[in-house]
Order: sequence, then structure tokens, then C-alpha cells
Amino acid sequence: MLGVSNSIKIRTKERIEELDIIRGYAIFGILVCNIVLFGYPQEYFSNYFSGNQSWLDELATYIRFNFFSDKTFTIFSLLFGIGIGMQYKKDPTRFPRYHIIRMFLLLMIGLFHAIIIWYGDILSLYSILGLLVLVIIHLRIKYLVIISILVFLWPTIQTILIRNEYLDFRFESYESLPSDQLIEMNTTHGLVGHFKYNFMQILPTLEFYLSFTLYQILSMIIVGIAIVKSDLLQTIHHDLNKYRILLGITGFMVLTWNLYYLLLFDLQKTSEPLGFYTYWALFNLSNIGQTFFVICALVLLYRSKTKWLQKIKVLKYLGRLSLTNYLLQSLLGIFIFKVLGFYGNSSPGVDMLLAIVLTIFQIILSKYWLERFGIGPIEGLWRKEAKNISTLNFTIRI
Repeated sequence: MLGVSNSIKIRTKERIEELDIIRGYAIFGILVCNIVLFGYPQEYFSNYFSGNQSWLDELATYIRFNFFSDKTFTIFSLLFGIGIGMQYKKDPTRFPRYHIIRMFLLLMIGLFHAIIIWYGDILSLYSILGLLVLVIIHLRIKYLVIISILVFLWPTIQTILIRNEYLDFRFESYESLPSDQLIEMNTTHGLVGHFKYNFMQILPTLEFYLSFTLYQILSMIIVGIAIVKSDLLQTIHHDLNKYRILLGITGFMVLTWNLYYLLLFDLQKTSEPLGFYTYWALFNLSNIGQTFFVICALVLLYRSKTKWLQKIKVLKYLGRLSLTNYLLQSLLGIFIFKVLGFYGNSSPGVDMLLAIVLTIFQIILSKYWLERFGIGPIEGLWRKEAKNISTLNFTIRI
């Protein structure tokens, strides 16, 4: 028992607590976005968001779209890249073999998650992109930054080419069953209906990721690696003025987007070139702006001497068990909506409140688990199996 306690203390000292807090926030944001998919067929989201909404539903929809949707996974991707960069920096010569094993195991976890639990899995995509960065991780920082910018800009370039008919890039359209049949499939048909719907959604989900999300994730992973290689993580404990300056710049970007969305945005005008490109540019800039705004805000709050502001430290428990909590969110969502029968009967406001309640539950559970075991169950299994496989006598040629 003494040995376990000492190992827990050592691991805790090695961690950067601010990163755990940021990761915890990202996990909460992912739940805010995914909980909608847990409880309603994605083919009929227009019904979910455009029904007879109360003020709470309208507020929840606004918050979800403008502060979490397509924004929290950029934070998580950046942290994923930072994690890869830190592993590489520890031992560049042994890194490729161990990293390939870790990404392969993460892919297995992701595929299990997608097929058995919930079709919207992101872990398998992270694992594949994690393998791709092996090709460029040895490059100098400036080349990593250039590649990251180009990858980030590709969806914009692709969109311009498609709109001007220079590129024909269409995904296959799928015929959807009526919403009442999909709801029945996910509630009264038990495991058969659950698995059937999961398989129905795998290809559409892959196409969604390939159309836009993949590029933002890969871009931010590369940025995370570049941050580690440039030793910028060393400034997280000081140079708070730089965080304040960046907070002001990114806060202006976030404010600009929200003012545009509230005062000027008109869905019909996005069919016109000027209206569309204005929306597209501000939306993408707000994604990047909010990523770094949240990071700066959380670091400054963490460093604040005001005790009530330091309450955000509880997010570190959520962040330290990020992989376990991500999978647990899916299990809880499937249980609440499919097993208990609330599938298709929720609303944006109720789902937002439920996401907050589930996050509080996960924080309490994570704190309890960490105080006794020091590492999450899935994190521990992932690390243990990666080390066990890495000791086997086989060669990986790159």
C-alpha cells in the first residue's frame, strides 16, 4: 500500500495541474455537445432545435452552438498534441515504437466504443491522426506551424473550390427512416435496435469527420506538439501578463462572433457569397479564438488569489480521468435515454441541465477514484497494456 501511495504522489508531482483543469473543461464541453446525440436521432435535429422552445431551450441552444459546438474538441485536440509532444520529448529514440502501440490500443478502444456503445466515437480518429503525426513530429517548429496552418485552411479552400464549381466533392446521401421509427428502434427494440442504429450511423459519422472536423483536429494536434517543442509550457507557471494580453485579443474575437451572430446573422443571406464567407470566416476565427480564450481564462483563474475563483480546480479530477470520463458519458447517456426510455423526449434546456448534473457526478466519482487508485481505470489499463506490449520482442519499421 505504501508503494502505491508513493507512486501516486510521484505521478501527481509530474503533472501540470493547469492542463488537467483545461482538459476537464473540454470533457464537460464534449458532453454538452454529445448529450444531444445520445438522446435524439441526428437525422431529425431540425425538429429538436426548432420546435416550440422555451426561453431555457433557446438559451441552451445559443450557449451550445456559440460556446461549445466545434470549439471544445479543438481544446482537447491541442491537449492531445501536447501529450504526444511530451512523450516524444522524454525519449525521441524510443518514442515511435511506444507511440504506435499506444495509438493502436486507443484505436481498439475507439472501435469498441463506436460499435458497442455509441457511434459518434472520436477516439479512433484521434488514434489514426496520432499515427500520422509520426511523419512530421521530428520537423522544426516553424515547419510544424506552417503545416498546421495549411491543414486548418484546407476546409476553407475546399469550400471555395466547391462553391465555385472547381471541385466536385459530394458525400452519398442516405434515406432516413421516419423519426418515430428511429425512436422506436432505439427504445423498444433493445440491444438489437441499439446495434442496428449504431451501424447505420457509422458511415455518416465518418463522412462528417472527413468533411471538416478531421482538419481542425489534426491542425490543433500539430500546434500542441509545436508548443511542447518550443518550451512554451514552461511559461504556464509565470508570465501571466502574456496570458492577459492573449485573453484580451481572443476575447475580442469571441465577442465579435457573438455580436455578429446576435445582431447580423441571417441564414438566408448565407446563400450569397458575401454572407456565406463572412459567416465562414468569423465562425472559424471564433473557434480558434475561443480555444485560446478558454485556456488563458482557466490559467488566470487558477493563478488567482481569490478563493471562490479557484473553485475551478475541481475540474482537474475530471481531466485526469479524461478517457474514462469520455467513455462513461456515453454509457450514462445510453442508459438514461435508451434504457430508461427518454430517447426522443428531451429538449435543449433539459439536456444542458442534465449535462451539468452528470459532470458534477463525474467530478465527485473521479475524486473518489483518484484518492484510492491514483489513475483512471481505462487510463491505467491503456498504460499497462502499452508497456506490456512494448516489452515483447518484435520490430516496428518506420
